[in-house]
Amino acid sequence: MPSIHSSSTPSSLQGAHQALHVRTLDNVLHKTGMRFTIQLHDYQGAQKIFDELARSKDIGVKQQSDVYDLNDFGGGFGMYNTLHFSFKPDARDGTFSLALQMRISDFHREFQQKLDEAGIRNYAPSE
Repeated sequence: MPSIHSSSTPSSLQGAHQALHVRTLDNVLHKTGMRFTIQLHDYQGAQKIFDELARSKDIGVKQQSDVYDLNDFGGGFGMYNTLHFSFKPDARDGTFSLALQMRISDFHREFQQKLDEAGIRNYAPSE
């Protein structure tokens, strides 16, 4: 009767795990931009959080757009500001190193946490 723990099982499981891990990293860490929508009165606070977090994580950013809307995105009718940023690659060939991709991934999560802590609602849909 064959053993359940054959010598090929650990290496094939390890290979499958590595392939899954690589695919997960490719899917999760490939965000090279960010946008957020806040009420106009929260603009300065949100921008300060964004700038300080980008600086602390050593992430270069470039503002792509800054759009104002008189609308109701869920916080009542009023003036909203949507900002869109792209992250700057860190390699000479225009790509993002794995380390930078991980910092960007952390940035997305931590930015939302810091907005929540400051009582600032992000009305942009989750990406």
